Amino acid sequence: MATIKTEIAALIGQCRHVGWDVEMAGNEHKVTFDDGTSTLIHSSYSDRNAVHRVRRFLDKMGLSDKVEQIEEQHRTDKAARLAAERKAADLAGAKLAKRTTATAKAAGPYAPPEHVPLDWFLADHPAPWMRWVIITPDLADQLLKCNVSNRPLNAEHIAYFKRLILSGEWRLTHQGMAMDANRRLQDGQHRLHACIQAGRVIAVPFYCGMPTENFKYVDEGRNRSIADLLGMAGVTQRTTVATTIKLVEAYRDPIPRSYMRNKASNAHLHDAFKGDPERLADAVTWARRHYDNAKLVASALGAAAYLLRDANGPDNAFVPAFLTGLVSGVKGGGDSRILLDKDDPRMLLRKDMQRRREHGSRLRAIDQLGYILLAWNLVVDRRQAGKRIKWTDGRDDIPRIVVCEDSGARASAPPDFLRGEFTGGAQ
Repeated sequence: MATIKTEIAALIGQCRHVGWDVEMAGNEHKVTFDDGTSTLIHSSYSDRNAVHRVRRFLDKMGLSDKVEQIEEQHRTDKAARLAAERKAADLAGAKLAKRTTATAKAAGPYAPPEHVPLDWFLADHPAPWMRWVIITPDLADQLLKCNVSNRPLNAEHIAYFKRLILSGEWRLTHQGMAMDANRRLQDGQHRLHACIQAGRVIAVPFYCGMPTENFKYVDEGRNRSIADLLGMAGVTQRTTVATTIKLVEAYRDPIPRSYMRNKASNAHLHDAFKGDPERLADAVTWARRHYDNAKLVASALGAAAYLLRDANGPDNAFVPAFLTGLVSGVKGGGDSRILLDKDDPRMLLRKDMQRRREHGSRLRAIDQLGYILLAWNLVVDRRQAGKRIKWTDGRDDIPRIVVCEDSGARASAPPDFLRGEFTGGAQ
C-alpha cells in the first residue's frame, strides 16, 4: 500500500505532468494553476484525510480532467499511428496482389511471389524445391498445424515480426521458411504466428522437402544488428551509437520502457540515425570521453546530451553548462576547483550513481537517461531535490524535458545552479 508521502509525490508528479508550475520550498510545494492562482501542498501530512482533501481540491481545479485529456490524446495518437501503419501495410498488400496477377507476363524463374495451394506444401517432395509464395493468415494457420517439433515460441519475437508487417517494413529477402521431407514445419513458426496476428499477407521464399537433419543447423548464423549496419556505413563507436539511437527513439515513444524492452527494426533505427547523423555522432563522442567521470553509461549520457540540445536549441548556453558540471562535479565549466553545491541536483545524481556502482546496482540505460533529464528539470525549475533525486508518479514514461530559453543578451535569468557557469547569455 502506498504511503501518504508517496501519494502526495504522485499528485505533485501529475501536477507537473499537466503543465502546472510547481516550485519547492522546504517541505512545501507551491502549485500555480492556469488561472494564476496557487496553493501550497506539504510533502507529508499526518493522516490520509488530508491527502483526500488535497486530491479533491486539485480535482476541483481540473487535475483529473487534464490527466484524462492527456491520456486520451496519447491513446488517440497511438491509434492514429497504428491506423496509418495498417493503411501502409494494406497498400503494400494490394500492390503485392497486383503484381501477382502479372505472373504470366514474368514467366520462368523471375516470376513474382504467387498464391500456392496447401497441397504443394504437404505433397511428397523427393528433393528440395523452393517457390516464392504469398502467405495469407489462413494459409499460415494451416501450416502451423504441421509445427509438431520446434523450439518454444517467443512472444517478443512474434511481436517484433508483427510490428514489421503492420508498419510496412516487411521485405521479401532470401531468408525463407521451410518444411522437411516428413511434412513438418522446420523454420518460420514465429513469422507465421505474426502473419495471423497482423491479419496481413506476407511474401517469402518457401522450401519444401528439406532434409530432416537440417533442423539443428538452422539459425546458426549471427543475426545482423543495427551496430553491424552502422559499422558497414563507416560509423565508429557503432555499438554505443546504436544504443544511443534506441534511447533517443524510446524517449520520443509514448511508452519509453516498453519501447526499450521490444526489439526495434534495424531499418527504423538506421533511418533515425540518418536523420541527424552528425549531431548524434558528436553526442556519443562527447559521452564516450566523460561517461566514467559521471558514473553513467555512455549511451545514456550521449542520449541526454543529444535530447537536451535538440529540445533547447544547439546554441543554448545553459545545456553545455549543465552537462559539463554533471560530468566534472565542479562549477565554472570544469576549470575551477569549486565543487558543485551539495544540494545541486547534478551532485546528488553523481553521488547516487557512485553509490549504485559501488553496490553493484547500476540502473538500466533508460532509467539513467530519465534521471539525467530529471536533474535538468530540477535545475531549470530552481527546485531543491532533498537528499536524493527521484520521480515517483509510477508511470511507464520518463520525465519530459523542460525548455530553458537562452536568447543571448536578453536571456531570462539563468537557473540559480548554473549561475556563472557559462559564457554568453545572461549571468
